[in-house]
Amino acid sequence: MSETTQDVEWQKLRWDEECYKLKIHAREISKALGHHEIIRTIHLLFAMLLDVRPKHEKLPVVDLQKLQEIAVRVDAGPYEDTAAILSPGQQTPKVKAIYLHAMQRTMPQSPIKIDDLWRALRQLEPCLVEVC
Repeated sequence: MSETTQDVEWQKLRWDEECYKLKIHAREISKALGHHEIIRTIHLLFAMLLDVRPKHEKLPVVDLQKLQEIAVRVDAGPYEDTAAILSPGQQTPKVKAIYLHAMQRTMPQSPIKIDDLWRALRQLEPCLVEVC
């Protein structure tokens, strides 16, 4: 099992249909918030709260306006005075770590499921999840 995101063959990673939709929706949310379509952990969480929800968790029902208010409080958006290293998929290292953590929860050759991503997000970003 890989310990770092550099050891993962990302092109071989398999996603179930809901995870694939989640990634697309997270990018759309990033764009709507003015974050240049860069997928950050907050965008994954917002996509789960708005659209692609884990099956085994009761999450609050929220709308985009409420999430925009949370985004301003928690995550001001693109940081023009700092640099970020992004993957070719425009994902931050923290998002890659969440993907890695979710991958480690799945059986070999099985696709990553939305519940795997939810558990990884809760474990690696507990403060962010708690705010929402």
